Amino acid sequence: FPSHDTLRPILIPYRGLDRIASPVIARALAQGDEKKIAEVYKISAKYMLLFGGILMAILASNRNNIAAFLPQEYRPGLSVLIWLGFSNLIDAATGINTSIIGNSKHYKFNTYLLFGLIVLAPGLNYWFIPIWGIRGAAAATLISIALYNFVKMMFIGRVLGMWPWHKHGIFMALIPLLCFLFAEILPVLPKPYRDWE
Repeated sequence: FPSHDTLRPILIPYRGLDRIASPVIARALAQGDEKKIAEVYKISAKYMLLFGGILMAILASNRNNIAAFLPQEYRPGLSVLIWLGFSNLIDAATGINTSIIGNSKHYKFNTYLLFGLIVLAPGLNYWFIPIWGIRGAAAATLISIALYNFVKMMFIGRVLGMWPWHKHGIFMALIPLLCFLFAEILPVLPKPYRDWE
């Protein structure tokens, strides 16, 4: 079954932006330009929500085609692919929070959070896998990533006074949602190969 790494395309826009934004954040922090950091943070979150959301919509709307290529015994686990996709989307849509914390004087907080994630993820797996099997592992990953990013977002918001989303940026989520809903209206073709013609 596809691993978590096969869902990395959802994070491709984030990885590229993070490499560009990290030096900008470091320079702005050195100059004390908090306005610049807040602007980059909001822009990164807005566009990662858009592009990551579109890739997630493509993945979710093609779930029937993906299932058609999987052996029969793997098809019940297709929901795992969606759960892991959402975990990557959350990671991307919260913007460059790791770079902001890592380049600030609070850089140690990233290390503490990472240790927390190391404890949380296996704990949730231990709890969920006996109940839901492979879906439990996917749920544990989703919850771990969501909490990890939520804590970083709250830390940046409370300590540095910066928030990734605003009322205009959050509307970016509507575009992938509308793409997904439009794809759901289209009929499922009996032979998935035709979708590539």
